[in-house]
Amino acid sequence: MVSETSWSERSIWKRIGQFIYLILAISGILIDRITPLRLLLWALIAANILFLWFFKDWVTLDAVIIFFVAMFVIRYAMLFGSFGRRGLAPWLIQRYGEKRGYSYYENLTAFLFFYRGTSFNLLVEYTADSLLLPLWLEPWAMGLALVGMVGASVINLWATYIVGIDVYYYKDMFLGRAVGTFEVRGPFRYFSNPMYGIGQFNAYGAALYYSSVWGLFGTLLNQGLMYVFYFMFEKPHIKRLFANSSASLTANS
Repeated sequence: MVSETSWSERSIWKRIGQFIYLILAISGILIDRITPLRLLLWALIAANILFLWFFKDWVTLDAVIIFFVAMFVIRYAMLFGSFGRRGLAPWLIQRYGEKRGYSYYENLTAFLFFYRGTSFNLLVEYTADSLLLPLWLEPWAMGLALVGMVGASVINLWATYIVGIDVYYYKDMFLGRAVGTFEVRGPFRYFSNPMYGIGQFNAYGAALYYSSVWGLFGTLLNQGLMYVFYFMFEKPHIKRLFANSSASLTANS
């Protein structure tokens, strides 16, 4: 009886640990191992947090917009420039090998995930109340925003748990081969592309919560570019890998 209880408690704590790890990893905070690149990543994240904690009052709207635009452009320039024949991924593999090359790519992606997330949070906060709504509509908009933020965040976590963090960080595309198995379950039963589709409603919800026109526009542009990337690079990659798997094609087509 004691051993069964102990095993059950360990299982619960393990699941809680996996849940925390998943939330942090999606945000760009990777804590799976300690390496020089991880230490650099953590230092940059800590610098971001500490700067905003102590000096946020010094940050101006112009600086926030420049920061957001810069992170947006750098992020998508890297993403679209990664997986072609002369892209960043094959260059890193040729120069450093698969393991070390992906380590560079993974940590750079994590850095951009975190910093771009920070830039968006600042954007909606500093451009709050730029969306003018009738008074009678405000409670409905607030309710919709909260549902969007909570619901989409749950779907994103669920979908990422199914495909795995490696796929979330494009390891399969970086290496040009599958890095795990995929099953049509969870949100993939109901949505062909939950993270790029309904999963973006957390950002729409945040923008609506702050009544930020800039936030809504930035999210729309972000989602549009995600789908462009999907149809240009990701979908052909998936079809090539899973040409003989109807389940995988159904989930990602």
